[in-house]
Amino acid sequence: MDAISGDAEAKESRGVMKEHPIIFNGEMVLAILDGSKKQTRRPVKPQPPFEFRWLGWTNPDPIDKERPKAMWVDDLSNWKRIHELKSPFGIPGDHLWIKEVWHQHPIDDFDDPGLICYKASTICIGSGINWRSSRFMPRWASRINLEIVNVRVERLQEISKQDAIDEGMYCGFIAGKYNFSIGACDAYTANYRASWDNIYAKRGYPWESNPWVWVIDFRRIE
Repeated sequence: MDAISGDAEAKESRGVMKEHPIIFNGEMVLAILDGSKKQTRRPVKPQPPFEFRWLGWTNPDPIDKERPKAMWVDDLSNWKRIHELKSPFGIPGDHLWIKEVWHQHPIDDFDDPGLICYKASTICIGSGINWRSSRFMPRWASRINLEIVNVRVERLQEISKQDAIDEGMYCGFIAGKYNFSIGACDAYTANYRASWDNIYAKRGYPWESNPWVWVIDFRRIE
């Protein structure tokens, strides 16, 4: 698959670097923090038609510095049917800030991020913590920033073993809701399949439907 890559410093010098929020669950937050997760997949919305062909990215306009857009075509014999497919998560060089389940201690200074604790990795003092949904995390409360390294579009089931590793999966038996024991480290992609379905099957994007997905490679900004 064609993909686009870029230089973050060059983008910043042109003033085109943008920030985008992105939600991760607690398990994936920990995988990002320990350095094992470097990639994420998200459904393309809406899904392209069956005849979709991924054409890669157009180059930015050198005059007005228009941001690159992905292109797709549903009929290769009719180039008038080319469409834009804009990444909602940004392009290489853009930054992502993570939204996760959080809590803020009730004191007067509500904008002090030092008073924030995070369900994935922090034990808050006291009981009956009123955890707040990741959807409602403001930018100032986020603790993890990422830089997009690469973006592409592909079918979900095209994920490779190395992709599954970069998604934060690991080999062997995983107890509990994923509960896969395939042996010989084939469990990387099996575990990812279970993880995907746990989140997206009920949203209309089950593994079996092999949806088109955005594949985003990133690095953590310390």
